[in-house]
Amino acid sequence: MLTSTSFPTPSRRSLSMTSTASTYLDAVVHRSTRRMDPDGFRINWRDAPRKGKFFPGVEDLSLDRIVPPDDGDITAFGLGSLSQMLKDTYAEGNRRLAIHCNSDVDDLPRYGTSSHARGTASGGARYPVSIYLVAGPGSGLTPGVYYYNTYHHSLQRLLVGDQTGRVAAALGHDTVANQYLVLGIKYWQNSFKYHNFCFHAVSMDIGTVTHAWREWAAERGMRLVPHLWFDEADLAAMLSVEGDQEGIFAVVPLGAAISRPAPWSGDSQTFGREIERSRTTRTFPMVVDMQAATAEGGRARPTAGALQQAAAPTQPAGDFFPLEKAEAPACGFREALVRRRSSFGRFVSQPMRQASLAALLEAGLSGGSYPCDASQAMPMSVMQLYVFVNHVEGIPPGSYLYDSRRRGLIRVDGRAPGEFLQKHYALENYNVEQAGAVIVPAVRGHAVIDAVGDRGYRLTSAAVGAATQAVYLAAATLAGVGCGAALGFDNAAYIDRLGLASNGVVPLIMIMVGAERAARANFRSEIL
Repeated sequence: MLTSTSFPTPSRRSLSMTSTASTYLDAVVHRSTRRMDPDGFRINWRDAPRKGKFFPGVEDLSLDRIVPPDDGDITAFGLGSLSQMLKDTYAEGNRRLAIHCNSDVDDLPRYGTSSHARGTASGGARYPVSIYLVAGPGSGLTPGVYYYNTYHHSLQRLLVGDQTGRVAAALGHDTVANQYLVLGIKYWQNSFKYHNFCFHAVSMDIGTVTHAWREWAAERGMRLVPHLWFDEADLAAMLSVEGDQEGIFAVVPLGAAISRPAPWSGDSQTFGREIERSRTTRTFPMVVDMQAATAEGGRARPTAGALQQAAAPTQPAGDFFPLEKAEAPACGFREALVRRRSSFGRFVSQPMRQASLAALLEAGLSGGSYPCDASQAMPMSVMQLYVFVNHVEGIPPGSYLYDSRRRGLIRVDGRAPGEFLQKHYALENYNVEQAGAVIVPAVRGHAVIDAVGDRGYRLTSAAVGAATQAVYLAAATLAGVGCGAALGFDNAAYIDRLGLASNGVVPLIMIMVGAERAARANFRSEIL
């Protein structure tokens, strides 16, 4: 069991509107009327970065060869369980070749623009999370720092020497694990496409990844706790990354702990240096500012009850519609990771089962609770789930708030939302009216930032990402139910429609769910 030493209490800001993170959140909310992209910005697909880092000359240590998939004790976090977890959640899997309505469908048959399934969702499918393994004595590897290569399901050793004590010190822990997963975000991997909006998208990816890991471990009786508060500058120095290029967002301790930190002597040998594919790279001012602002408070871990002031507001009065008992999953968790995908225009205007919606809402709210190193500061009611109902058995079309205590929906607006949803959707890959429902995780974002500082933006985004991943995986276990998440909607219009302006609640993502076509063109891509 890891224990921790308390960091200093974060300073409170008198007005959230003066903070970098709150200013950025406002920019995200109003980007439909005040564009976030720089003047003259164009996506240069020919010079796009890789979906992962490239370290030439660094040996690949194949995890399948080091640890056969069926070997090892899966109830303890050794190398075998680590290998299987990474493969199930973040390695590239089956080739994506199904016909759908997303803009990249014409490019999928070409090798250079191919797409592969992964168990974890990612904003814009760019997968910018850099996964580093810091291995110590007893981990089954030579102590050092390794990069996880998602293309080959392999580890690349970047640095030799036991760094686990250094990571424990950065976390403020008085015990040390024998290995850690450190999660960075390489901004250019996403910002080349999403410019200043990048930070909003990539910070949710931390939630999708860590939620998948947490659930994978829980199925085997193990507990993983992501840590979002630590000395970020020291870990960035350990990994030789520059702050404006890559932020260090999370640390996940693995394996057994010892009572005293292993000493870090400072002696190490560096092997790997990344080579970028893009000939021309650039930074974006809002992303640089957000990285600096959210990194600054890394050592100020929130104290107990610090987020109580950001709790969700009192539920509104309105007609109540109880939901049927949640539908039981039709497959296990690992199978759900294989099945997970985005629907991309495959919804049909048929009523979805009420029990299916109940299962998705339960999963989403559970994921959004996001157990982490700040859990002692978080009331369960920080996140709310709003639901736009188009086609659900026994529920009239309208806008609702999910009431988890009573297991039902509170109506907040009785107008059919289909036309509204399509009008305020910026992309062309979904007819939103055909979705059975649209689930909208919402948080009092400015209140969170007021309570714990700018780094609270990362916590909020991670929780929303976790809720999204939970809904995706729940949908994958239900027969005939599709799912697709998107950030391309008008947040301000949603605030007006749901009546949220007075209580500071901000809708942060839209998750479309509903019945899909029974017959879909596809390929047996697992044999390619």
